[in-house]
Amino acid sequence: MKFFNCNTYIKFFLCTCLLSVITTISLADNFVIEDIRVLGLQRVSAGTVFTAIKVSTGETISEPQLQDMIRDLFATGFFEEVSVGRDGNVLVISIEERPVISEIYIEGNKVLKEEPLLEGLKAIGLAEGEVFKQSALEAISKQLSAQYSAFGRYSATIDTFSERLPQNQIVVGITINEGQVAKIKHINIVGNTQFKDSRLLELFSLNKTGVWSWISGNDKYAKEKLAGDIERLKSYYLDRGFLKFAVTSTQVSLSPDKETVFITVNVDEGQRYTVNQVELVGDPVLPEEEIRKLITINEGDVFSQLAVTVTEGAITKRLGNEGYSSAQVSGSPEINDELQTVKVVFFIRPGSISYVRRIVFSGNTSTADHVLRREMRQIEGSPVSSAKLELSRTRLLRLGFFSDVKLVTRDVPGTTDQIDVEFQVTEQSSASVNFSLGYSGLNGVTLGAGVQHSNWLGSGNNFGFNVELSETQNTFNLNFRNPYYTKDGVSRGIRLFFRERDFDGLNVTNYATDTYGLKVTFGYPISEVGRLSMGLGVENLQVKAGTVTAQEIQGTPIIRTGNGRNDNVIAEPLAYVSNDFYKNQILPALDGFDEADTNDNGIIDEFDNHDDEKDGLPFVDDPGNPSGYTEFNEDDPVLRDRTQGFLDKYGENYDNLVIDFGWSNSTYDRGIFPTRGSAQRLNFEVSTPLGDLEYYRLVYDANLYLPVVGSTIFHLKGRFGYGDTYGDLEDFPFFENFFAGGVGSVRGFEPRSLGPKATPARAYFTAPVAFSANPDPYPDNIPYVYVQDEDGQLLVGSDDDVSTFGGNILVEVGMELIVKTPFVKNSDKLRTVLFVDAGNVFATDCGSSQANCDNVDLNKLSVGAGIGLQWLSPLGPLSFYLSKALKEQPFDQTEQFQFSLGQSF
Repeated sequence: MKFFNCNTYIKFFLCTCLLSVITTISLADNFVIEDIRVLGLQRVSAGTVFTAIKVSTGETISEPQLQDMIRDLFATGFFEEVSVGRDGNVLVISIEERPVISEIYIEGNKVLKEEPLLEGLKAIGLAEGEVFKQSALEAISKQLSAQYSAFGRYSATIDTFSERLPQNQIVVGITINEGQVAKIKHINIVGNTQFKDSRLLELFSLNKTGVWSWISGNDKYAKEKLAGDIERLKSYYLDRGFLKFAVTSTQVSLSPDKETVFITVNVDEGQRYTVNQVELVGDPVLPEEEIRKLITINEGDVFSQLAVTVTEGAITKRLGNEGYSSAQVSGSPEINDELQTVKVVFFIRPGSISYVRRIVFSGNTSTADHVLRREMRQIEGSPVSSAKLELSRTRLLRLGFFSDVKLVTRDVPGTTDQIDVEFQVTEQSSASVNFSLGYSGLNGVTLGAGVQHSNWLGSGNNFGFNVELSETQNTFNLNFRNPYYTKDGVSRGIRLFFRERDFDGLNVTNYATDTYGLKVTFGYPISEVGRLSMGLGVENLQVKAGTVTAQEIQGTPIIRTGNGRNDNVIAEPLAYVSNDFYKNQILPALDGFDEADTNDNGIIDEFDNHDDEKDGLPFVDDPGNPSGYTEFNEDDPVLRDRTQGFLDKYGENYDNLVIDFGWSNSTYDRGIFPTRGSAQRLNFEVSTPLGDLEYYRLVYDANLYLPVVGSTIFHLKGRFGYGDTYGDLEDFPFFENFFAGGVGSVRGFEPRSLGPKATPARAYFTAPVAFSANPDPYPDNIPYVYVQDEDGQLLVGSDDDVSTFGGNILVEVGMELIVKTPFVKNSDKLRTVLFVDAGNVFATDCGSSQANCDNVDLNKLSVGAGIGLQWLSPLGPLSFYLSKALKEQPFDQTEQFQFSLGQSF
């Protein structure tokens, strides 16, 4: 028995050419096949062989059939050697299978990730478990080199190897040296006469190496980037009338080390063409006058491809609004080279009116379908309207529940005039959650917890509560809002609140308030983007003046609670000592004034920290003792006249009935992190005569987002407020004052630190004493006495601390440039802002002793600037800012680092 052998796939064609000679020798004559025997199979099934050879027992084998059989077996790619022979009338096929890839190693790759690389290898047959093909391994080396060249890495090298293992297995390895991206040394444009090189090169994203190239990377060559630059160059000329502009050639030259690139672009500008006629053909459907209003290119204009494209889109969109969803509009120029003019012909093919059969939603795993459906402006069963579909999509984005909304339309099978609409939504966190535990010397321990959910349980309702406990503030808020209280979109909100606040710990003058109340608000839609609102609230407010509160709040000096003797030591009335006794006996015992004024406010008072067991504490004996102790007598002229503050005039407890009216208008493209559109809000709040106070406040907020280039956005914002009184109330309530500073206001300054300052309190001097009759009966309660000055009146001093008081006028403006955050792909979740803020608080009624208090003066705005990060985190929006004060007013308090959680942008 003789065999014909083909040892390698490379010898396949040689084997085929010699096949006729060899088969004559090996088979001699044709014969009838009684049986077929296959030798050498391991992994490949016999069925695969029989399917490939296309002969069977009982057939007469011929020389052409033998050639076809061997060719077909090699074509399967499974075999490395094939031999055929004859044993009597038995056809014998002896084969050697190709090895199977047991493992693939890839190393050295960083630019091209391993997963897509393995997918690419699999596409050409190189994968674990597949039959090994040497030709595929050689092909991948060339393909990878081409890919790295497209990235500008011309010096990249690809080394491949394979190693045979027992049991006909093989290991394949690919070692990659990615090299360096070739940097651009020079870009040259040849053939341009109409525009300067510098102007045309501004269109290129690629550039030669410059000062900032190490940041921007624009000097790194990439084939795709150059192709994009060439297209921008073509568009630039086409938009300026050069209809026959062409890039005749592009040369990219490499330095010998393959690390430097020289680019030359040859252009033929051609002639500039002007428009001599604009014609409409086809079936415009709508009146021609209406269509022509949408055309942005007119007779006499220099031809612009951009204007043609914009016109095509405008007409298509207008027809889409009439139900012609498949309308096609194409604008083509007819060139007259002799006159250098062009006639622009817009061919309109409206198609037939389409109707919406069904609207469905996908991706809303948490949000109920009806929440999305009530935002629809396109109705099922009605003609398709492109404008209504886009408005429906925009309204879904404005909810703030979704990071992305895609609109997909599909033709209904078997019809020519129906479509189905699907809104594919990507849900995002619609809740702001906060838990806080902190401590500071100013506020003490702070505990806080709360949640604000704008899509409560997927219902589209807004629910929130917040509890905060600290030494400066205890608050409880519970709110609920149903945006569709009625099916027409009338909203209803309810808010229940209780708040205790110590403003002395909030950068504000020394007073505290206790407030509780209930408010109900209704909103009514007046357009797709506008709403009116009206709210009614009742509240009780109690104001507690601090011991050293501002004179605008409570007149000073006064005989303060806590001064004088403890009732358990000596009975009323209060007492005072002479100035001589104070100087000669009390102060020396306290080691002097500085030693006694432990809180450094310039006054010795009961808030100074004195140890009642201190050696040498001055004694005051029984009343009438020559030590200098004297009881107050109502007829004694020892008290000075004092001013009157707000609380002296109007009391400390107020019941108010408050009504507010609001108007809002928003064209944002999305509810959180908008990229375009504007929002305005005007709110008028008035405390009615049915309550104890008669005042009003007017606040206007405005925001404008404008796309600039790419993902860069310009944000302009402003907030203005004004408050005043009416009726019998003469003074604007200080607890309704505006404040400025901090995140959401003027960054770079401490919260509530800008604007008018309060007049420091005046206080009578006091001194700690012990009584000889019972020198230490209550160690934790030291009695105090007042000091009489040289004129026979009580000695008075002023507090040195200057604190913020606020005012009835607010001015805030700001600008932001929102840019893509470096190294972050998803700018919808994290973005960088460069900002400038300016603002201040003013007052129409300033006291003569108030610092930094003026009527509106734009020259006295405080200005801050800086950089920040805004992150839509799983817990809600987070922002971090680094700021610097550029312009400060007297007493302003600056703050370089600031952050906030849960603020909407």
